[in-house]
Amino acid sequence: LRSTNVHMNRLVGLLMVCLFGIQFNGFAQKDAYRLKIQVKGISDTICYLANYYGKNQYYKDTSEVDADGNMEFTGSDPLEEGMYSLVIGTSKLFDLFVVEQQFAMTTDTSNTSGMMQVKGSKENQLFYDYVKELDKYQGKAAKWNEQYKSEDKAKKDEAIEQLTLLDTEVKAYQKQFVEANKGTLVANFVNATREIVVPEAPVLENGKKDSLFQYKYYKEHFLDNIDFTDGRLIRTPVYHQKVSRYIEKLTYQIPDSLYISIDNLLDKTRANYDLFRYTVSWITNTYEKSNVMGMDAIFVHMAENYYLTDDVDWTDSTQNAKIKERYIKTKPLLIGKVAPNIILADTAQDKWYNLHQLDSEYTIVYIWSPTCGHCKKVTPKMHDLYLKYKDKGLKVFAVGTEFENKEWKKFIDKHNLTWINVSDSPEYPNNIKDHPNNFRTNYDVFSTPKIYLLDKDKKIIAKKLEDEQLDDLLGKLINDKKEG
Repeated sequence: LRSTNVHMNRLVGLLMVCLFGIQFNGFAQKDAYRLKIQVKGISDTICYLANYYGKNQYYKDTSEVDADGNMEFTGSDPLEEGMYSLVIGTSKLFDLFVVEQQFAMTTDTSNTSGMMQVKGSKENQLFYDYVKELDKYQGKAAKWNEQYKSEDKAKKDEAIEQLTLLDTEVKAYQKQFVEANKGTLVANFVNATREIVVPEAPVLENGKKDSLFQYKYYKEHFLDNIDFTDGRLIRTPVYHQKVSRYIEKLTYQIPDSLYISIDNLLDKTRANYDLFRYTVSWITNTYEKSNVMGMDAIFVHMAENYYLTDDVDWTDSTQNAKIKERYIKTKPLLIGKVAPNIILADTAQDKWYNLHQLDSEYTIVYIWSPTCGHCKKVTPKMHDLYLKYKDKGLKVFAVGTEFENKEWKKFIDKHNLTWINVSDSPEYPNNIKDHPNNFRTNYDVFSTPKIYLLDKDKKIIAKKLEDEQLDDLLGKLINDKKEG
């Protein structure tokens, strides 16, 4: 009886497969994805399927390659739609698109794109039709590029003319391709790669052409060819290339200009959650880690306008708390802000100094420790800088971070540090309660030294500068003021 039941169960299973097991180009439906690829010219090795995400690529799957160059990638979960690469070692063989989850591709290493054959994938067929057409144009251009090297002016001019015509033909072909294949990932990808055509600059009233017109037009329309509703573009290399160029190359790297470009870009990405999330995260991480002075203002802008609002829902409570804490510490220390006040006593603990009450054209807030190796090297150089500019309106408000003053006083005496020396040692008299101080938190002192240059109103002019850079900046500021 048991044997009969087993036999019947197998028969029922076979009938179910026959009735409902849809076959697609020889692929069984049990696999969520199955990519059958043959690359003639490689054998007996390992190939990797790598996916794009933003500016990076990641290994997604692995396959053994047989003696005839056959490999197969399969999985129980669908692949995310986007562009992938076939990789051996560190070398990329070719790119392919995954939209359809089951298809086959055959090619040869002697001419990967030219020999490419596709079954079961409209997207890859479109892509390689496009690539083959561009290869034809490239072949024509090679002849004229060679002639362009000629010393003969007539031949060089002819080459320029023909290359210009070819460029026009390529742009017309790309436009036609995109219009004919709207809605496909490949068409959206190709469209995003297209360059903006900039018209001639208009003539101004003075008879001269507007010298800024082309830059302004190019930047204003630079993002026009990106379909911001298609989140799949994030899994191709083109999306990150475009947005990073827009933010980092086409935008002046000063906070006020960056605010405008960032908000403009992010308004466009709201059309797709994945694009919005990636772009917000990329911008925040890029400028939070920047060593360029003043770029912490971008982190503050992102926190204030996105992370600390309802716009960002992908961070948990712990991450939100860290972002908020960083925001609270960073915002008061932005360039242009009035530096937090510090009221501390001198080495004898009998005279109190108020940073905001210092009468000086420029003030350096120098927060340091005598036990810090880097401080030991920098502090004497900073004092030389002070001596150089003290008669030109510079004062230094040097704050010791140690609670025990013995080593601090010893270092001051050894190097004859004649600037304002203050600290908050337990040796303070009882009237410390009259001078509350929290400079470690207010100045985000997680490492030393910390250097801030303030103007006469105690607004922050510069920070994160080495002594040589500070010397150059002070010299420039003083000279500019003298000439002005």
